[in-house]
Amino acid sequence: MQEVLDLNGGAFPGFDTLRLCLSLLVVLVHSFMLSYGMAGSRVLLNAPYIAVMLSLLPLFFALSGFLVAGSAFRLRDTGTFLLFRSLRIVPALAVEVTISALILGPLLTTRPLRDYFTNADFFSYFGNIIGRVRFTLPGVFEGLPLDRVVNGNVWTLKPEFFCYALMALLMVSRAAYSRKLTTLLWLVVTVAMIVVNQATDAFVPDGYLGPTLLVYSFATGVVAFHWREHIKLNASLALLSAAAAYLLLLGPKNAFFSIPALTYLMIWIGAQRLPSTGGDYSYGIYLFSYPIQQTLVATFLPLREWWLLFPISALIAILIAALSWHLIELPALRLKKPVLALSSRMTTKLMAAIARWRAALPVRRMSGS
Repeated sequence: MQEVLDLNGGAFPGFDTLRLCLSLLVVLVHSFMLSYGMAGSRVLLNAPYIAVMLSLLPLFFALSGFLVAGSAFRLRDTGTFLLFRSLRIVPALAVEVTISALILGPLLTTRPLRDYFTNADFFSYFGNIIGRVRFTLPGVFEGLPLDRVVNGNVWTLKPEFFCYALMALLMVSRAAYSRKLTTLLWLVVTVAMIVVNQATDAFVPDGYLGPTLLVYSFATGVVAFHWREHIKLNASLALLSAAAAYLLLLGPKNAFFSIPALTYLMIWIGAQRLPSTGGDYSYGIYLFSYPIQQTLVATFLPLREWWLLFPISALIAILIAALSWHLIELPALRLKKPVLALSSRMTTKLMAAIARWRAALPVRRMSGS
């Protein structure tokens, strides 16, 4: 596996395509929920659909853990790591939140604009930019199958930001760079979670995978990166992993045990030479697809059928995601080198100033006894 990473600059050639497919499957799942509401989408919680649905976010988070661990290894500086994560996540998120609050909301709200812009929900909605998750805007999307939810996708921001904070903590403690220590911590957490998993439904509330399992998926991806030199890419093993994960995900109590199998499947798919997408459009689809779907459901009643809502909303989301990638996300990522160079220069100047200050201090003579 390591040779594939070396040939592709530390990533797998199929990761962008895999993320794109996963994000479109999430749009498909939401097409049911937004067309018929939670009660009408219960069909997704039955076999065989539940296994596919429950696998989507763990695959995303395991892939993120694998890539973020690689970034941590390359940078080996916690401040730079967090800065680079912010450049990847915050710009497009800030644009989506601002568009929803300042354009979409005023156009679709049932409230007078004066009431809309002075309502506490309007101001608190901007907290999504820093991970303070809020779903509603005043008078927006009222009476829909999923009432008042502007962007349900933002619920994953909290576990995602927690994962970055966890990685930063591991970097500060230097544990992030130790294969043995990282693996040991993962094993201890795994055993503890197995015990809790058998006693409660904490990890799969109401049949859905909760935030804890998403963080665990991220951690499993991190561990997989540590063992990348020893993981063999094998189609038969990938097929076996897919079958095992599918069977385990059919029963919510067993969903926890599917994460390692899903992680191997993610790695194997990512290592394949899949058609290039020309960019990572998955994040833009994640950000914009939900409000796009809610807008379509709110303004065009005939679209409250999943088989109509999905293709139309997916096409619009892909187009907007492409614009987001080329106009917002990619330019933000290009700031990495100049920002890093500026940070390096400022650090050098600060250290030089400290050295001059110390040199200017009067020398204290030691008095003899």
